[in-house]
Amino acid sequence: MSRSERLYNQVKQFRQYVIERSAALDEEEADLEGFKGSEKYNTIMARIQSDRAQLMKEAREKFAPETDVLLSAMRQAADFKTTATAPSEEALRLLQAFKLRLELDENAAISREELQSAVSVMGDSETAFKALRQIAQKCGVVITPQNSDKMTNLQAKEAVESLAKNVNALYHLPTVGNRKAWANMMSGAEQSPFTTTTDSIRAWRIDVEPNSVDDLIQNYTMLTDSGVKQLREIIDSE
Repeated sequence: MSRSERLYNQVKQFRQYVIERSAALDEEEADLEGFKGSEKYNTIMARIQSDRAQLMKEAREKFAPETDVLLSAMRQAADFKTTATAPSEEALRLLQAFKLRLELDENAAISREELQSAVSVMGDSETAFKALRQIAQKCGVVITPQNSDKMTNLQAKEAVESLAKNVNALYHLPTVGNRKAWANMMSGAEQSPFTTTTDSIRAWRIDVEPNSVDDLIQNYTMLTDSGVKQLREIIDSE
């Protein structure tokens, strides 16, 4: 079984473990609905939340060690060597022009459209793309690498880090299997266990039952179908 298939099974089994053992707590919480605002409600809800936290801890201890081993192996596989491509003269001129605009006017703004359009000028040079990304970050803009028939070392490493970050986030949610709750928290209809709406949005995005290995990777990396296929070839290589 490949690494990506084993990771998929780990996530599926983690979710099943938590959801099955949460059923009794879910029923107990539903029975309390009519007692909201009472001392009884607050006391029992505090105990339910403590039980959920303990359940998540038990699930992490059961599944995280093997998951961490798999993700570590994927990181090593993604850290392959590629032939460095020097930035073209056109790329260097464009990067210099962007830098001058920002240096001459601290209030200068470079749009995402302009910066994303410049990605194609960077070609296959990871050095040039990294320099462009630094400029984009100063402008508060997120740019994405251009689609390619061959995933670069940088793209592979970033995809694996995204995959690892989101799996780890799933393992640290207050509970799993209830996207409706995350959606209500985003809209302010329910009190959120998180400190920000952004965290609730992220919980809603990662608390998804994957239907396949590709589905899991795509949800957690936002890669295209082609990108998912290329990443799997990289992380499953021995």
